[in-house]
Amino acid sequence: MRSLLSLVVGANVQAWDADLDAFALKTAPTGAVVGTTDSQTLIGKTFNCANNTCTVRIGSDVTGLGTGIAAALAINTGSAGAPVLYNGAGGTPSSLTLTNATGLPISGLAGLGTGVGTWLATPSSANLAAALTDETGTGAAVFANSPAFTGTPTVPTAAPGTNTTQVASTAFVTSAVAASTAGVSQLNGQTGAVVLSTPPQGRLTLASGTPVMTSSQAAKTTIYYTPYLGNMVPLYDGSNMVPTAFSEISVATTDTTKNPAAIGASKINDWFVWNDGGTLRLSHGPDWTNDTTRSAGTALVRVNGIYLNNASITNGPAAQRGTYVGTTRSDASAYLDYIPGSSAAGGGAAVYNVWNAYNRVLVVADVNDSTSSWTTGSSTTPNSLNGSTNNRVSFVSGLAEDGITVSMSAYTVPASAIGSYGGFGFVMDGTSSNDKAASSGSVSTFGNPGTISCVGGYAPQIGFHYIQMMQNSDGTNSTTILGAANMSFAATLRM
Repeated sequence: MRSLLSLVVGANVQAWDADLDAFALKTAPTGAVVGTTDSQTLIGKTFNCANNTCTVRIGSDVTGLGTGIAAALAINTGSAGAPVLYNGAGGTPSSLTLTNATGLPISGLAGLGTGVGTWLATPSSANLAAALTDETGTGAAVFANSPAFTGTPTVPTAAPGTNTTQVASTAFVTSAVAASTAGVSQLNGQTGAVVLSTPPQGRLTLASGTPVMTSSQAAKTTIYYTPYLGNMVPLYDGSNMVPTAFSEISVATTDTTKNPAAIGASKINDWFVWNDGGTLRLSHGPDWTNDTTRSAGTALVRVNGIYLNNASITNGPAAQRGTYVGTTRSDASAYLDYIPGSSAAGGGAAVYNVWNAYNRVLVVADVNDSTSSWTTGSSTTPNSLNGSTNNRVSFVSGLAEDGITVSMSAYTVPASAIGSYGGFGFVMDGTSSNDKAASSGSVSTFGNPGTISCVGGYAPQIGFHYIQMMQNSDGTNSTTILGAANMSFAATLRM
């Protein structure tokens, strides 16, 4: 049939084409193809590619897409399913929400604190505690109402002057304390640091560890400055009185390394505590000019209420660097004595030759002549009781600050003559007169003892002095005085 058709058509009909024969066997597509040109609009068209493979190159065959969309779709597609979009050429996304993302291992997270990864992987109280250990930061987690901290916890240091309920660090407290004692520009005319200072709290003594001597200390060659009310002594540094703690200080009276010379016989000396390059010393100044006058080299000066040495002392403190603590007077053998008095034939003299500038205490000198009796003689001129200079009280005083009270009593037997009398009394620094006297006379009964009492006192004294017990008669008759338990002589002083 096909051969016959070609023969009939002849030259006026197109020759047989195998492709046309094949096309004739195809099933007509559904839907209308718009237009007759090679370029077709495919909107709303359905492609049935069940029998043949249909390939549409989105990047080059589809037109009308937004800027960059075709390139993105053509290049960045996934291996399966919906297209997978990347930022740029596969870099790290600038923002990525992982809601519902699964399969991410904790080990893949970097930058976690010690133990945090473990706790996230296996949440438990133990792992949480481990994750919080040694963690620092500014978080607001509160683990207890009153947590008990151990180790060395730190807090921010508040600004100076802060007065709130904020926690105070040790640095804040230290700074505040330092600021409170750093000094003021002026206080009552005083400039610089204001340091509370107290008077010297020790006492001079001849017995180690015994600030108040209660027993006789005779012929001593060592003197001590020992704590009494406390263990502080103020030392002047040129600007301030610096309270300085001390323990007992001692020095030999023969020392010449930290003193101008050894203590001489019957000499008065002032004593000073000073700082010798970090070591506290007890040193004396030069000898007084006499028993009642300081020399220029040992003059005192008061600074902020504390007495200091006015001039430099050889081998001792520089000017105004020694704190004055007391005064002593040596005996004829250059010893130091502190003797409350006693009962002895001819009298047991009392000798208080150690005087404290501070913290003085009341002492009583008690002198008794143990001789049973003696006569006054007939002289009206007063003379030493029983002819003895041991019926006396001697003392030294560095400053004229305390008065002295003296009392005396005895039994006497007047002469067997009407109008006769005898008496006794006491005098300071003499043996031929009375400052205070009392007498008893014979009336009509002879030979009976009578009591004589004499009480008096003295104003504050400076230097070395003694109070002598005296006796006298009427110039004609002699009076008998009974000693021992029948008499007493006492002087009250502050030393």
